[in-house]
Amino acid sequence: MGVKSNKYVIYVTFICLCFHFMNGQNTGKHVVKAGETLYSISRAYDLTVEALLALNPRPEEIIYVGESLIVKSGTVNPTTYIVQPGDTKSAISQRFNITIKDLDAMNPGISDGLKSGEMIRLIPVSEEPGVYIIQPGDTKFSLARKYGVSIGELERANPNIVPVLMAGDRLVNPRSTEVPKFEKPTSVTTTKPNVKPDTTPVSIVEKDPVVPPVKTGPQKSVSGNMVNSVVSGSKARLVFLLPFSESQFSSKDVESAESEDIKRNYQFYQGASLAMEAVKLKGVDVQPSIATIAAQTDAATVKAMLEKYNWDNSQAIISPYFDYPTKAAAEVVVAAGIPVITASNNPDFTGINNIYEGVPSINAQREKLIGYIKSSGDPNIVVIHDPVRLESEAFLAKYMPEAILVKTNEQGIFDDEALVSKLRKDKKNFILIDSPRNRVFLNTTNLLLREMGGFNMQLAVLDEHLIPADRDVSHKRFQVLNMIYPSPELSGLNTIPESFGKIYKKRFGGTPSNDAYFGYVLTFDTLLRIAQQEGFNGSLSTGFTEFNGVNYRYEKGNTGPYLNNGINLLQFDSRSGLKILE
Repeated sequence: MGVKSNKYVIYVTFICLCFHFMNGQNTGKHVVKAGETLYSISRAYDLTVEALLALNPRPEEIIYVGESLIVKSGTVNPTTYIVQPGDTKSAISQRFNITIKDLDAMNPGISDGLKSGEMIRLIPVSEEPGVYIIQPGDTKFSLARKYGVSIGELERANPNIVPVLMAGDRLVNPRSTEVPKFEKPTSVTTTKPNVKPDTTPVSIVEKDPVVPPVKTGPQKSVSGNMVNSVVSGSKARLVFLLPFSESQFSSKDVESAESEDIKRNYQFYQGASLAMEAVKLKGVDVQPSIATIAAQTDAATVKAMLEKYNWDNSQAIISPYFDYPTKAAAEVVVAAGIPVITASNNPDFTGINNIYEGVPSINAQREKLIGYIKSSGDPNIVVIHDPVRLESEAFLAKYMPEAILVKTNEQGIFDDEALVSKLRKDKKNFILIDSPRNRVFLNTTNLLLREMGGFNMQLAVLDEHLIPADRDVSHKRFQVLNMIYPSPELSGLNTIPESFGKIYKKRFGGTPSNDAYFGYVLTFDTLLRIAQQEGFNGSLSTGFTEFNGVNYRYEKGNTGPYLNNGINLLQFDSRSGLKILE
């Protein structure tokens, strides 16, 4: 009985293992589960770790729960390689059996040296007449169609592809009048470099004119920046519409308030007070007042509060977050031409010409990105769209109707083959992610890193807030794929400058919130405009501000309010970390 039981266990185990292995071969994919490692997955599919990584290129040897990995068995002939810390051209050329001269020719960007995290090409693009280098993603069907021949004609001209089509092999055009002698290139295998991933953070320096030098974002040369043309001795009288009084702010009575509205306004005014202190150092006489209001304060009360603080002697009113009082205040002071500056983007502001929306709207940022994509000629645009993003789907249908949508399911999973089938070899491909799920970013970048050797492609994201944190999805992936996105900040990803954090901590203690930083930059811009020779309104046509990674460029909107069109297009870059696209 014991022998039979043992045989039964062995038989069942064998069947299970066969099923597991066959399942991997049938699908060619494996979804990473909690507790799995590169080693355990490679063993399950009879692969080495090196072969598994070659099938799934990535700038870091990390896998994430929920991502899909290619697990096809067999010898791997790589077409691209991601440079690791400590790599040299000599070491890479020996590892992959190519000359340094060919390596430089295929990758002009490495003439000044290698950069950890960048992807380099290992397979050349043939310059021989009638010869094509097979790329990842090519099939016999697609190649036959490319040359206008049957698959049989293609195979007769290229007997090497009869058993299997290998990326990196040379392919003779059956209809070429100049048919070169065929020599199959030496096959190569990958070996993992014996180095550790580089985890050093990338920093980019920009000088702030008011606070000490700060690491904030990419440098950008400017002209007409009002930071440099403040008139010393100017007076700047501001009225803030806030849900607390000056005495309450000074005594910190509202610091522990439970209301989220009060907290946000309190933190905003913390930043604003730092901006006022900074501008005073430039010789400007800043005189602030707080008119205490609430979110639903009626128009008559708003008017009475403004009169109490002599609004007609003010140069500007700042109403950060309460839309109704903002509109009411603007209607009171519109005849006097006094600007009302807000952080809101509200359709109810239509027709009011003295409201200034300090934050570029989401749609304006999207239009900037779409304009850049379309300016590249006649691109092929593929959007990976998540059904939870109903509003953006309507936006894309209106402003980018030519885009091809590949939709995810409710779990954020999409068909890899469907996406690859939408890519074009004869055009530049923009793959735009429109999903808040980390899984979508992981699986998209996995796929594109595998396929980028065969297509001209660039990754993009519709909205900045969708981008996962580096701890959730390595930003080195985005650097390799040159991912672009729109942002109202030069520093990108809602980065608060280190210098501001130090000044805030010294004055208030703790770490500043985004509201505090926004209070600083919006108030700083407002004060700079007031302190120009032309005043606030005159500054609209003659100047702008650009500091601490934020850009203020007001333009008259089509429906009334002035809009801040200081929108930047930022690109993840393997050499500089993050750069501005002009």
